[in-house]
Amino acid sequence: KPFRRIEKYSNHLQELERHLEESHPDRGDTQRAVSVYKEIASSCMMLRRQKEMEVEIANGGVRGWEGPEIAKLGQIVHMGSVAVMPDHKDRYLVLFPSTLLMLSTSHRMSAFIYEGKLPLAGITISKLEDSENYKNAFEISVVSGSLIEKIVAICQTREDQHKWVELISNQCSIVGAKNSPLSRKSENILIDPNFEGPWSISCLRPSPPSKSCLLKIDPPPIRNDKFEEDAQILRVIESYCTSSNTRFTLNSDQMESAVTTDDKENEVTMQVKEVPGAVGDLHERILLIQNELETLKTHVEREHSAREQLEALVQRLSCKGTSELIITE
Repeated sequence: KPFRRIEKYSNHLQELERHLEESHPDRGDTQRAVSVYKEIASSCMMLRRQKEMEVEIANGGVRGWEGPEIAKLGQIVHMGSVAVMPDHKDRYLVLFPSTLLMLSTSHRMSAFIYEGKLPLAGITISKLEDSENYKNAFEISVVSGSLIEKIVAICQTREDQHKWVELISNQCSIVGAKNSPLSRKSENILIDPNFEGPWSISCLRPSPPSKSCLLKIDPPPIRNDKFEEDAQILRVIESYCTSSNTRFTLNSDQMESAVTTDDKENEVTMQVKEVPGAVGDLHERILLIQNELETLKTHVEREHSAREQLEALVQRLSCKGTSELIITE
């Protein structure tokens, strides 16, 4: 929501500025805040439009496209508008991980039109110095067989020029590194000078080279005693649980026949140990019941005395009323 309402912030600040006095200490900060929020809003709008165009291109909204789906080219690295020499035609360059796509727009600016694509493996890019004909330009050299085609693109700002040159150069180097054959390092034969052994005529025979110590060898797994102890404890608990489950699923007749004298003695001792705890719980409950009875008894006595007082008061009032009635008659 803050990004959707960011355009309103500058208007609100301008309204606040109108109600501030010229000598107010916050007037200067308010003016600067208005300009800052305007710049932020414009940059957000530009970024939003660019992302919308990237989504449209990735979804295949390009007229005259040739080849597989655009989504298979990968994620869009960068996209922007340039002017292509010599006619200063407006073009959109879309940089993919391994392809540079060139598009144009329709007359109504309602769709993109396919103009061509350049594989990054066959191009080079260089920054051009400013001249009378162009400023903030860079040159793309396309190598096709023995022919070299050059495309001059003019950017709007020097920052755009620097960004395009840097991004395309980085992607070209990445693609070149992927396509180049892997460089294999020769393994040197290592002989341990401290090795001593019985010499024989067989020592003159050619022996296979020893493996280099520089080869990548997976390190042996690190044994952790703590994990092993935890695993043993888990195995013991699991075995105990399985044995207890099987014991409880047996029939009552089988359980009576399987119980030995030692098991009976253990059960008796467990019951003896549990008796004091049960007695203590019962004693506490009895005390609680006694306390509740005492409180109920006091409440009943108070209510009984109150009722007696009320009856006496009612009798007095009734007698007084009858006597007054007789006197009046």
